[in-house]
Amino acid sequence: MNLEPVALLNSSAARVGRFAVALPYVLLIALMVWLLGWYWTTAASLEAVWAHSATFQHGYTILPISLALIWSRRRQLWEISPRPVFWPLLLLALLGLAWLLADLAEVAVVRQYALVLMAPVVVTALLGVRFAWAIAFPLMFLVLAVPFGEFLLPPMIEFTADFTVGALRLTGIPVFREGPNFTLPSGSWSVVEACSGLRYLIASFTLGCLYAYLNYRSLRYRLIFIALSLLVPILANGMRAYLIVIIGHLSNMQLAVGVDHYIYGWVFFGVVIGLLFWAGSFWREDMDAPKQAQQFKQDVVPTGASSAKLLMVALAGATLGALWPAYAVYVEPPLHSTNIRIAPPEVAGWQRTDVRLSTWRPHYMGARAHTNQVFEKNGRRVGLYIGYYNNQNERAKLISASNALTVTLADSWSTVSRENVETSIKEKASLLAEESKLRGPDGRLLAWHWYWVEGERTNSTYVTKMLQAKSRLLGRGDDSAVVILYTPTDDRVESSRAVLNEFIQDALPAVEKVLADVNRE
Repeated sequence: MNLEPVALLNSSAARVGRFAVALPYVLLIALMVWLLGWYWTTAASLEAVWAHSATFQHGYTILPISLALIWSRRRQLWEISPRPVFWPLLLLALLGLAWLLADLAEVAVVRQYALVLMAPVVVTALLGVRFAWAIAFPLMFLVLAVPFGEFLLPPMIEFTADFTVGALRLTGIPVFREGPNFTLPSGSWSVVEACSGLRYLIASFTLGCLYAYLNYRSLRYRLIFIALSLLVPILANGMRAYLIVIIGHLSNMQLAVGVDHYIYGWVFFGVVIGLLFWAGSFWREDMDAPKQAQQFKQDVVPTGASSAKLLMVALAGATLGALWPAYAVYVEPPLHSTNIRIAPPEVAGWQRTDVRLSTWRPHYMGARAHTNQVFEKNGRRVGLYIGYYNNQNERAKLISASNALTVTLADSWSTVSRENVETSIKEKASLLAEESKLRGPDGRLLAWHWYWVEGERTNSTYVTKMLQAKSRLLGRGDDSAVVILYTPTDDRVESSRAVLNEFIQDALPAVEKVLADVNRE
């Protein structure tokens, strides 16, 4: 009896079976590479932040950790047969739309989140809900690779200053405080970006999530530990700042005022995190899975999913993934001229003067054009700054973390307080601006500022971004500007507000005419 044809058939069947088993994973890798190619600039922007910001350098470790966690569950995953589903493709489309709107508005963090979240969606679509749920934490852990949290800087600086000053007063040390700056008999201190504790908070949260996943099984314990990993570094940073000031005060400003300032901070943070993990170990839960799940069954081979359905899901995912970057290129308006000049407006009743109000200058980088002029009327002086932006990109855009009235790391000028102010203008309209009190080496300033986008005014950075996205989506470009008024002030803030209000009544029409007449061809 000739068994050769039977052996050939069995061999062919085995190859087909292995191909069917491998096909979902091959398609998953191919689709991931495809998406990465279309969204490469967004992925590159992630790496650029990791490389240039000490706060987010942990981003390099997120993907390797996630892959290692998935690999550690390979035995359980082997027993799960891939089951492709179509409904996650709707989420993929929504993420693509979010990416498109963020791209039009130049909101890097939303673009990055949209790209990272595509990974778990694609895994769910191709391998099924059960497979994705088995590695839900490693997949969602990827979200921590996105640089996020800089908006917490102002409140964390405020809390650290409050905590430090309060602790000093409880200690019996007299303190004079103005915003993030405070003075002791031994010297002056300022809570700046590096002292805010944001780096500690982000590092603690990342480690806390990983520790909770590896050491607890119940959701309750995991959430409690993650909450502690957020609360503890905030309180610890306040204590760290207080101890550093005490060391400086008791040493007559000889210690904790240079590089040792940061060394003490990181040593203290390491001790605090070590204590947090040590305390968390007392509630560690048994992580041993049931024996049946731990056994790797050599004779169990997952059945292959329907090849036709797999290919349909993969093709639909590839099409949806490519749609949005392609559409972004399609709706991109022609570049406007970057050879722009803005002349100071002519304001009725006010004379332009070359007298400088102070050494302060707004920190708005990348403007295509700007003007900074001082006006005078009856002995009252007001400065007017206009920064104009168009053809915006990651290095030159109106709304960014680096653009502000003052820079946190600057030693000369700082923002003492912020609040919204509304002033009536002609024709029963009103203007909403953000009021800032600035403090510097040669005095104090009261500043009002707002944003202008295609004739619309707002003091909200979020609304500005939405207006820019709408303008670009309609093919009108992204021309926008920041308008800042400032005048000297003292304890009588109301008189300074009156000066700014008087100037805005006279100057607003001329300012908006200058903005509207800018040559954007």
